[in-house]
Amino acid sequence: MNHLLSAILALFLLAGFGCQQKTKTEQKPIITVSLIPQKFFVDQIAGEWLDVNVMIPPGGNPHTYEPTPLQMKALSNSSAYLLIGQITFETSWMDKLVSVNPDMKVFDTSEGVEFISEEAWEMEAEENEHLHAEEAGHDHHHHAYNPHIWLSPNLVKIQADNIFKALSELYPDYKDKMEQNLNRFKTQCDSVHQQLDKQLKQANGTSYIVYHPVWTYLAKEYGLHQVSIEHNGKEATADKLKNIIDFANEKNIRIVFVQKEFSNAQAKTIAEQIKGRVVSMNPLDYNWFNTMKEFGEAFQMVGKQE
Repeated sequence: MNHLLSAILALFLLAGFGCQQKTKTEQKPIITVSLIPQKFFVDQIAGEWLDVNVMIPPGGNPHTYEPTPLQMKALSNSSAYLLIGQITFETSWMDKLVSVNPDMKVFDTSEGVEFISEEAWEMEAEENEHLHAEEAGHDHHHHAYNPHIWLSPNLVKIQADNIFKALSELYPDYKDKMEQNLNRFKTQCDSVHQQLDKQLKQANGTSYIVYHPVWTYLAKEYGLHQVSIEHNGKEATADKLKNIIDFANEKNIRIVFVQKEFSNAQAKTIAEQIKGRVVSMNPLDYNWFNTMKEFGEAFQMVGKQE
């Protein structure tokens, strides 16, 4: 009987050890990104073997978000950080994030991207002379470049290449499979670009109003003129609001685009004055394909305003 009990006990111990080994073996590597759409890009390239930690949660503002102590602690498990490049969160917090885990490698996925100067773009895009004059008097040193590069199909392809290079360096055993996924994803980006180009032909050359200048790269690619209400994180002055309202009436603009991460009070004020409406969009949604689809459908409406 004692021999039987010993044998049973040994089996239980072996089974428990096996479960521990299995759990340890199945633990996925972890990398960290700043934005939810970046996680989508990494998921498309890597697949399910990699866990992606996102610093800015749903509803978080990339310009003002501060990481929680729990998030800082979680960074100790991350093997790498993939920067989106130029967002305020990264320029403000990156040194502190790296100090939590000095062994964490940092890769800039914006390498090779030609950023748009916010000042140059707004001076070019805003046709109203009063808007020009006011913007020229603002201080532009806080945000020299527009950071919203994840909202351009062509620029996302560059970011995807950089993600692939980083992950291939970190996890060379997965390189061949990731390369297949990369090529498929870039083909899908080309399809998104072609669809947007087709959808927005009617809107080419038209103007639209947005609270925060998040769609700048798409506007440039597809021939739209963007007028933003806030500038460098500051709400518009009373004079600028009046100028935007006059501009909207002159151009027959009846749609003001907003996103949930920012106050829409001034957007509502403008919409009321121009007898228009506020349209909310989510440029930080996980499913980037859905974001691009939403953009195409929304900006088809822009082309029908004038």
